[in-house]
Amino acid sequence: MPRILRRLTIAQWRKINQDYASTQDHITITWKIGVVFFLFTCVLIAFQYFGKSPTFQLLFGNTFQTWPHPNLYPHLYWALFRVIGYFFLPAIVLKCLFKEHLRDYGFRIDRNPKVFLLYVAMFLVVTPFVYLVSGNPGFLRTYPFYPQAANSWTELLVWESAYALQFLSLEFFFRGFVLFSFARQIGAYAILVMSVPYTMIHFQKPLPETLGAIIAGVALGTLALRTRSIFGGVVIHVAVAWSMDLLALWHKGLLQKLLFIRT
Repeated sequence: MPRILRRLTIAQWRKINQDYASTQDHITITWKIGVVFFLFTCVLIAFQYFGKSPTFQLLFGNTFQTWPHPNLYPHLYWALFRVIGYFFLPAIVLKCLFKEHLRDYGFRIDRNPKVFLLYVAMFLVVTPFVYLVSGNPGFLRTYPFYPQAANSWTELLVWESAYALQFLSLEFFFRGFVLFSFARQIGAYAILVMSVPYTMIHFQKPLPETLGAIIAGVALGTLALRTRSIFGGVVIHVAVAWSMDLLALWHKGLLQKLLFIRT
């Protein structure tokens, strides 16, 4: 294995094992892991069967058809469902059941300049690949996730804000709540445990993105545990997602039309 790759992976995982082995509590951690596992699986099941447009239509029917931007609301439902499941439910469990702080599960900012530069470097590495695949037909069929995002500035800004908020929630769920819970029991192996379901939620995305999720899951999971913060991953995730949406709109010629709308 090349030295640089070994330094970024195995060396970091050994340090994670050293850091988290000293915090293990074999008396209380067992029941907590059971709760985390139960909530983890229930949230993913709920997203698959109740967090999409068909459920929105079943619940609300044509209620929003007379409102401004009627096509936006099913997508806001999708985002809100994820914010509740990925963020609020785990936060309630941590605060009310575990009696712990969110900051102990990565919900804190690491102000180390070296960490900031590392995340910037990661984004710069990913950006060329995003640009290269942005004109792919499969990519353009998927993005923007809200196809009418360029209908107006209101729809674009509201949608992208909701999109970003659900990514914050997603990072807290996978790289915070789940990852830190398992790391206190199995150390760096928790990164691999978390990365499998994280990759699986990308199965309906284009293949390159799904394959990239494997790398992203391992890389962002390693950094979250080493820095004890999820926010670098949040910034990268949101920046990449916004770039993908804007590039898709650009390739479709929709962003150009929006830029010339007089407000």
